[in-house]
Amino acid sequence: MKSFAAPKRYVCFDFDGTLANTPRGILETAERVLTEWGLSKEEQGDVNRLIGPPFPEAFELVYGFSPEDAQEITNRYRAIYGNLGPEFYPLYEGVQEMLSTLKEAGVKIALTTSKQEELALRMSKTIGIDTYFDVVCGNVSGHGDKAELIAKTIRGFHLNPDNPEQLHEVCMVGDRSYDILGAKANHIDSVGVTYGAGSLEELKDAGATRIAHTPAEVTHIVLRTG
Repeated sequence: MKSFAAPKRYVCFDFDGTLANTPRGILETAERVLTEWGLSKEEQGDVNRLIGPPFPEAFELVYGFSPEDAQEITNRYRAIYGNLGPEFYPLYEGVQEMLSTLKEAGVKIALTTSKQEELALRMSKTIGIDTYFDVVCGNVSGHGDKAELIAKTIRGFHLNPDNPEQLHEVCMVGDRSYDILGAKANHIDSVGVTYGAGSLEELKDAGATRIAHTPAEVTHIVLRTG
């Protein structure tokens, strides 16, 4: 098992598939837009591949669309997705308790997401978790690369990204390989969660420092309570 420096004082959380159960809304909206664009079910394949990378790049990476087409598809997607109700992004069971316990333990918490920052904040407020965040770093003006967002979050914590001792106090929690690889790029530990859109195999292959199957396990790992 890889070494994991704990307890942590700073934790970065992904939003989709980590804090909020958003895959259903994302996938249904994406399938609708891609179908209207003319792609058959066979051509769409595993739409779950869109969860993780930032839009509009995700449509380029997964389906090979041109930047112009990917942007137009993203615009259509966001026009629908931005109006979905909270039933499409409920908290996973145990997330509220996890955030509350970490906060009470003095841990600084960040929302670090490739989702549009304004939308992630609005959704977080609707489901009652926005007050837990000390730092928020999301996709602004198309800048949604997870490694860059984590680097920005580290600076938002007022930490020195070149100080290994400070980086040992930080970890990234997410459900996709992008979260794990972004953490590795910034030399911090990661916790891959299996209850979101990513698989255990994906998280292990990406090199997650630890694996958690529930929010309660995340708490134990971060605080070294179990």
